[in-house]
Amino acid sequence: MTSIKQIKKETIKQVDAILSNSGTRLEEMSNVLKIHFGSTKLSEIGATYESAIASQPEGKNASLAPAVESYQDLISVTIDEIQTLDRYIMLHTPQMEDGNNFGVTVQMMVSKALTDSRDELTKMLAAVPAYNSARADAVEKLGMQRTVTTGTKTTSNSESTGGKDGDDKKTSSSTVCEEKMVGPAGVEERMTLRLVHVASLDVQFYFQLRSGLLQCRDTYLMILDNVEKNKSKLTLPKGTGGSNSMNMY
Repeated sequence: MTSIKQIKKETIKQVDAILSNSGTRLEEMSNVLKIHFGSTKLSEIGATYESAIASQPEGKNASLAPAVESYQDLISVTIDEIQTLDRYIMLHTPQMEDGNNFGVTVQMMVSKALTDSRDELTKMLAAVPAYNSARADAVEKLGMQRTVTTGTKTTSNSESTGGKDGDDKKTSSSTVCEEKMVGPAGVEERMTLRLVHVASLDVQFYFQLRSGLLQCRDTYLMILDNVEKNKSKLTLPKGTGGSNSMNMY
């Protein structure tokens, strides 16, 4: 049966690993930004997306898809590490007593920063299904076709002819086929606008992902800085001479 002491030992190892591997994690974030989000000119991104969509209207954005996967992976890993750091603080919280609580205050402040950061990153993950839903709706509208119907039209011509009872009227009728467009005018223009709309959704999401990863990296830096600067207080909030109901040192 796993004890709290065993969980605490494992959490200490995990936190040490996070701190020692932080440089690698930050480098990974920078590489993803460089590979998938290197351009800051949205006009260029939009032109590229419009061209790709025009050639394959109902397909997914092939250049954006791997960026989305990297985004989700990095956000998810960061959230997991934040939870580990928060668990570390929780397991090093001393028993409640009067006096010498400055270290506990530090623990509470860092823990709150971790919680707020985790919540913000979790919200950022929700952007992915929202984008997928909006894009699916936009792509579905690209499949709208022109609707043409065939109708009939009867025309009548009257002519006067002589007769013993006076003029007789002779009527001739002809039936012609008529084709007309059902729906609003400007179908071609509308389809073009729909293509542009899909591309604009992709551009907006590209910007959202890029901004999100930059925020994730900055948040990660802030967290590491807080933990490293306050490691002694987070581990032994009341000092080596203070009481800590779960002190292992």
